[in-house]
Amino acid sequence: MAYPFDALKKVHVVNDTVAKTGIVVLWTPGTSSPLDTDTVAGGRDVGAATVYLRTLDGQPLTFKFAGTNIVDKETGSVWDILGQATSGQLAGKTLTPVVAVNSFWFAWAAYQPHTRVYQPGLATVNASSVTSPGISRRWAPSGGRSHR
Repeated sequence: MAYPFDALKKVHVVNDTVAKTGIVVLWTPGTSSPLDTDTVAGGRDVGAATVYLRTLDGQPLTFKFAGTNIVDKETGSVWDILGQATSGQLAGKTLTPVVAVNSFWFAWAAYQPHTRVYQPGLATVNASSVTSPGISRRWAPSGGRSHR
């Protein structure tokens, strides 16, 4: 499954199920790209994304972006991009990270043309029908092996 950064920038949070595993993809602004300028500091903000399991201590969580915060709907706890609850009932708890790979879309799709691609508000689509460039995200629950 691929999560384009342009799509993540619109929604900030994606609750998904991949390979029968509940995951959450979190995105936040603040990471600059050095690819379109001479310096990293002068690059455009592409943000950063991370992927975690959505179950904590046996409790499934559903996340949303509220204003400037990532919040779980079950307890109202506020989370950061590092998967840590910073306030609320779950303060101090940390989500379990899953292995994820950042890749340029053109490079990934060339070798994985059947990758499903997340699009906000739409069903996922196959990579072969996506023509926009960008950075994609893959994940694997263990052992570094990616799942489709």
